[in-house]
Order: sequence, then C-alpha cells, then structure tokens
Amino acid sequence: MQVKKFDEALFYELGLAHLIIAHAHSIMSVEQRIAWANINERAGVVCRGEGTTRIHERVHVLHVAAVELDRRVAQP
Repeated sequence: MQVKKFDEALFYELGLAHLIIAHAHSIMSVEQRIAWANINERAGVVCRGEGTTRIHERVHVLHVAAVELDRRVAQP
C-alpha cells in the first residue's frame, strides 16, 4: 500500500471509529459511562479528568489530518 493511500485509510478508519464511539457513548447510562471511564483509566488509555472517550484529542487529530490531506490534494 502506498503511503498516501495508507494515510487516507487511517484517516477514514479514525473517522469511523469516532462515530462508533460517539454512538456507543450516546446510548450508555451514566453508570455505564462511569464504568467505561474506570476501565479505560485502569488500562492507562485515559487519565482522570481527560474524558472517557478522548473526544478532544481525536477531533484534533482528525482536523490536522483533514488539513494535511486537503493540502496534498491541492498540490499540482
């Protein structure tokens, strides 16, 4: 797989994961969200106060990737 196609595939998959996480979060009860946060904290994937889903970090990466991919498309 070419690097450009690989980058596009990663961007696409992260975007889908973002939607899946948002959908899962939207149907959880408060108790389920707390349990999810505790599991993620114990696993070391989030720190207390960071948020259960790391939405801000994920949105930032998606934004930076979108800008970079758009820049590549605009290049002659």
